[in-house]
Amino acid sequence: MLKRILRNFSWLSIAVAVEIALGVIVMAILARRLGPTHFGEYSLWLAFIVLFTPLYDFGLGPLSLRQIARSQTSVLDYLKVVWKTKIVLSAVGFAVILGIARILGYIETAAMGWAFLFLAISQIVRTASMLNRAVFRAYEKMHIQTYVETASSLGRLLLVGGVVIIAPNLVLVCLAMAASNLGEFLASTAIIRGMVLSQETGDGGQKQSVGAVLRAAVPFASYDLFNGMYMRADTVLLGTFSGVQPVAWYTAAYKIGTLISLGPRTLMDGIYPILCKESREKVRELVHRLLVLVLLGIFPVILILTVFSPELIRLVYGVQYAPAVQAFRILIWGIFFVSGSAVLLNALNALHQEKTVAKIMAFIAFLGFTAYFLCIPRWGYIGASVISASIELGGFILMFIAASRKMGGFLVPWRVGCRMILVFGFALAAMWFMTQHISRGISLVAVLFFYAAFALYETHRATSLFTVLRAAGLRSHLFTRDSVPK
Repeated sequence: MLKRILRNFSWLSIAVAVEIALGVIVMAILARRLGPTHFGEYSLWLAFIVLFTPLYDFGLGPLSLRQIARSQTSVLDYLKVVWKTKIVLSAVGFAVILGIARILGYIETAAMGWAFLFLAISQIVRTASMLNRAVFRAYEKMHIQTYVETASSLGRLLLVGGVVIIAPNLVLVCLAMAASNLGEFLASTAIIRGMVLSQETGDGGQKQSVGAVLRAAVPFASYDLFNGMYMRADTVLLGTFSGVQPVAWYTAAYKIGTLISLGPRTLMDGIYPILCKESREKVRELVHRLLVLVLLGIFPVILILTVFSPELIRLVYGVQYAPAVQAFRILIWGIFFVSGSAVLLNALNALHQEKTVAKIMAFIAFLGFTAYFLCIPRWGYIGASVISASIELGGFILMFIAASRKMGGFLVPWRVGCRMILVFGFALAAMWFMTQHISRGISLVAVLFFYAAFALYETHRATSLFTVLRAAGLRSHLFTRDSVPK
């Protein structure tokens, strides 16, 4: 199992590294060439469209991933039903999005109408491509997914980047985005058809009706609904109460944080198909080690980005996005908790606890929407940043409690948890104190030296740093039972 995890994670890491690098370039070009006003309009429209993801996607991606990973019989028949469902949902979602956009005044001119139309098509096609990616992961064909994603990212950079450099026009930018997403969808669909036909293992077991697929997808769609409410409602409300420029600053900060979170999420994408096939006890063992490893690994990254946030924002977006620095310093700590939640979310879904996840998301979505509605009119994008980071913390705590209960015990021993909290707190306090008296660089090196010593010790105890050595045939303690909480 360890070799499969390393293989899957290695391939997906390549895809994510390329997507992050090229994504930052595309985003930087868009932000610089369009300017805060038009980039704010683009970001507001995109957030509004994504808010309706449950309507035109309905959780078909994660559902299909789990179903195919568990049983690879009659997959082609199953996918035909899924695609029929997807086409109907996409048509309904597209009509609803355009209708509500006209009512809200997002489409005031013909040019804005065409730009919004192409952007909506782009996002709907992108969710179709995400469904294809789920099929690749279910078959553990991460190398094929990596090839397709890399080609897609390069095509998006050349097409969108070229258009916006030559003519920074929203209509052409949105059309180029739709064309690049359509290219990935067509290529991945052709590959999947050939792959499924060549690996069909039997008949029966996967045949379902559209109604059965919709019923099975309801918990995943509910999660997407509530997740979208607190992930995108902030941008929509910010645009409504504060205008498009604060949306541009907030989105600029938020986009970088989202790219950083792709690392832990990619790790779980590679492991999720394996979790779906394992027993509850093995899932618990693996999740314990992964949670400690992910939190220990992401903390220094977040700390470094916080310290050098002014330089990062200026490098990526330019001086006109300087107001995004304060928002970024707040939002980036929400990514710390998102990383831990990614581990817990995939573990709960693998154990068929998607209803529990939906309930958690419903609670924090309602709480978050209320907080956004109350705080954004008064404190603008800074208030939205504080609420967003707070919601991620609350979601992590609730998912940790739920996962511990479903797996029959505390996922992290209380002593390990207390040590980690104390060291995280000490590192932050030391960093703040030292930067008041000496340079940021020296302070960061000193704090990270102390933190590295603790991380090496704790990682060896809970997860073992010698995983890679084990893959090479050397001894490792990664899967010894004495490091697993009783």
